[in-house]
Amino acid sequence: MTSLFLRRSDALCHECLGRFFIPNRVTYMHSVKTAAKELGVSPSLIYRLCNAGKLKHERFGLGRGTIRIAPEAITEYRQRSSVPQIDRTWATRRSQSKHLKL
Repeated sequence: MTSLFLRRSDALCHECLGRFFIPNRVTYMHSVKTAAKELGVSPSLIYRLCNAGKLKHERFGLGRGTIRIAPEAITEYRQRSSVPQIDRTWATRRSQSKHLKL
C-alpha cells in the first residue's frame, strides 16, 4: 500500500496509480488518462470537455502545463450528464390490411 506521506522531493512527480498528489491539498487528482478510464471515454474527449469548460480541472506548470482533475469534478460531471429515465409508451402498429374492406 502506498503511503499518503511523500518526501518533499517527490511531491510534484510522485504518481500513484495515475493519481497525482498535489502539495498542500488533501486529495489525489486524476490525470487525463485515468479520468478517461474512470468515465469510460477517450482521453481526447476529456481534453475537449476541459477546453469547453464542461469538466472542472486545474492546469499546472508553465506553457501548456499538465491537466489534473479532482475526483469531485468527475462526480459532478456525472451528475450533470445523467439523463432521467423516461417512461415511454409506444404506439401499437396498425394492421397492414387497410386495403381490405370488411
